[in-house]
Amino acid sequence: MPNFKEKIYEVEIIHDVKYGTGGINHTTVPKSRALCMDVYLPRSVPTKSVMAPQSGRPALIMAFGGAFHRGSKEADEFDIEGHRNTPVSEYCHEFAKRGYVTFSIDYRLVQEDPDPGSNNIILDKNTISRSRMDHVRNILGLEPATSYMLWAGVEAAVDDMRKAFEYVYDHASEYGIDVTRIAVGGFSAGARMAASAAYGKKVPAAAIVALSGMIGTIDGKRLIRSDDKNPPIMMVMGEIDLDHIKTLCQESHAYLSELGVINQLWRAPGATHFYPSTSSIHRIENPNIVNSLEPAMSDFLYRSMRLDELNRSKAQKNMSVSIEQLKGFARAWNDHDIDALMSYMHPDCAFETWTGTLVCGTRFVGLEEVRKGFQNAWKVFPDAKWSHDRHFVSGDRGLSEWVFTGTSIDGKKMEVNGCDVFTFRDGKILLKNSFRKNRV
Repeated sequence: MPNFKEKIYEVEIIHDVKYGTGGINHTTVPKSRALCMDVYLPRSVPTKSVMAPQSGRPALIMAFGGAFHRGSKEADEFDIEGHRNTPVSEYCHEFAKRGYVTFSIDYRLVQEDPDPGSNNIILDKNTISRSRMDHVRNILGLEPATSYMLWAGVEAAVDDMRKAFEYVYDHASEYGIDVTRIAVGGFSAGARMAASAAYGKKVPAAAIVALSGMIGTIDGKRLIRSDDKNPPIMMVMGEIDLDHIKTLCQESHAYLSELGVINQLWRAPGATHFYPSTSSIHRIENPNIVNSLEPAMSDFLYRSMRLDELNRSKAQKNMSVSIEQLKGFARAWNDHDIDALMSYMHPDCAFETWTGTLVCGTRFVGLEEVRKGFQNAWKVFPDAKWSHDRHFVSGDRGLSEWVFTGTSIDGKKMEVNGCDVFTFRDGKILLKNSFRKNRV
């Protein structure tokens, strides 16, 4: 069965599949042109007895970068002063090797004078950061653009991402795609398109991968509300990225976290706006969490789209969590990786800890409260760790034994023996009861 992590499949590329049309020459003699995408399909390798899944597959729609003025679905690799990014077409190819159906999309550029469409995202045209677009226009030998021209180009590109998503959704059965597991992403301009389509146009994306690009902060705060079904997002920026990109990512991370939207912000040390998929990256909130970019994307999408569920039969799914999952839960705790930790919790979860006024100590109910409960423990003990852990599973119950060590914020060191007693449902942790005993 596929695990959607290992690169085990061959890839077939279907070029120039039409997903819609878009208006161009909007302010002169309007006409329309075809919008196309390249489709990357995982294929079986019979000689190695590797059979590609034919249904229920995850999908990833990617848009290229180029300041809304250059690049293509085949190539948006730029070498700027020795710094080079990986093209989105390569990301599509590598994720198809993992079992995803991926799509690299074409979209309208600013100089095509595109029709911006309706249901626009950007309220004030003058809030668009134009420094990079002006720089690229100069490179291309284009005349200076008005704010309207740049606004129309961004809006048209976002609308094209919407059209691409709707095409993939409507043709999911043709490609063997699970419509609840369609992610969007991109680099630079493409990243802004992906985030804007999901958070602004409200396409039902399962997850977002935004490499050095994001919806504008002002519009994001207006459009992303706590009562919406906001998909989780992974944002990446270079350490010496464009100033407005770093600001966008940091402000978005703070706002999304405030709303309780699952989000990750990663930094690539020493990287500019242009960095490869092999770049080392670390989490902003916890620099101890380090990974390479592409594997980090793979882990994020795997968790966000619950791809582990596709590897279990219905009977297995209703049984227990595995010992390996409990080990992963323990690793996430030690890394203080709240998103990874919550990926193991059932939507109806509860967490009972030993301290508090109730008979059980303190009880946290629901994903949001449980999330706060875990984070509060790390606030009290910033260096909290489990060690010498052992894990046991039997049916829908489990047990983890551990030694807890930590230094509280007032400088007191603690070392206690303890255990978690788990109840499982649907392959997730439904209830976590924590107990401890001071060491003597």
